[in-house]
Amino acid sequence: MFKKEEVTTSLDPALLSIFNQRFTNTEEIESAISNDVPSLVPIDTIEKLQQLQSKGNNVGNNFINLSDFMIRYVQVSLSKLGTVRWAPKLLKQPNSKYREACRISAVKNFRQLDVGDSYVFMNVNTGYVNDLHLLIQSYDNYVHFYIAGIFHKELNEEWKNRKEKERDALQKFRERVQNVQYKFSVSNNLQKRYQRVLKQVKAHVDEEFNPKKNFYISRKLAFRSEAANIFMQKLDEKIKDKAELTSQRRNSANIENVAFLKDPTESLAFKDSDEKLGDKSFTNRNWDSATRKYNLNFLIEPESDSAESSKDEDMDYGESISLKKS
Repeated sequence: MFKKEEVTTSLDPALLSIFNQRFTNTEEIESAISNDVPSLVPIDTIEKLQQLQSKGNNVGNNFINLSDFMIRYVQVSLSKLGTVRWAPKLLKQPNSKYREACRISAVKNFRQLDVGDSYVFMNVNTGYVNDLHLLIQSYDNYVHFYIAGIFHKELNEEWKNRKEKERDALQKFRERVQNVQYKFSVSNNLQKRYQRVLKQVKAHVDEEFNPKKNFYISRKLAFRSEAANIFMQKLDEKIKDKAELTSQRRNSANIENVAFLKDPTESLAFKDSDEKLGDKSFTNRNWDSATRKYNLNFLIEPESDSAESSKDEDMDYGESISLKKS
């Protein structure tokens, strides 16, 4: 299997019949793979490995480089079993000779390829290459649990597993969008009613990927009102505009609260009584010492012009008049 989460197809019944006629027990299978015995099918008919050349090929998300010798080794191993491809039975059933043959072949070929440095990209711990019990357990878990699970999903619906993966990835994308929008609303002090909407709704976009056309299709969500659609559009515009402003890309520091103790080495020891205070009380108690080195004069709001004018007008009045003298 050279594709991610690829599921093997059933073996040709004619080839399975040849296998059953040739082998009667596990010992004969192991002997055939290990010793020099005639092939049951022509080596050149072995599928999959023909696409791997010594120059290397992509396998999943990695690049594998199999030498011609290693490719030939696996081909010969499979041909001795009478199979043109490695295709274990994944339907739930008692252990069979063919199922055992696939296990023996896979483990033996894996060990040989690992010794030949074919799996360097996987960072395989070669210290376990001789632990047959562990290798068999790993094989059974991957093939007869993980791959078999995918196989059973797709018995009634082709590519069901891939569709589920794409749907999960799409939901994660929507959640990331929701998270960005909510954080923007909080950091920019949007009204609480907006924050509540952005926090509760999991999906604020209805974009689904069309693999045939290779782009995302945007639709209006059925549960959203026209007002909500417009609001989301305006919000996205604001987020985009702010991201383009270099001066606003940095996170704004909270300069109205004190967060740390006078002696930060005592943090999280809970020996300092201040650490048990609430945010407001902690800030009131430690504000002077924490801000001593900073010029925060810009926080002081200047007196309004109306206040200055009122003060000046008061000074223009003369002395008060005593009504008793008049």
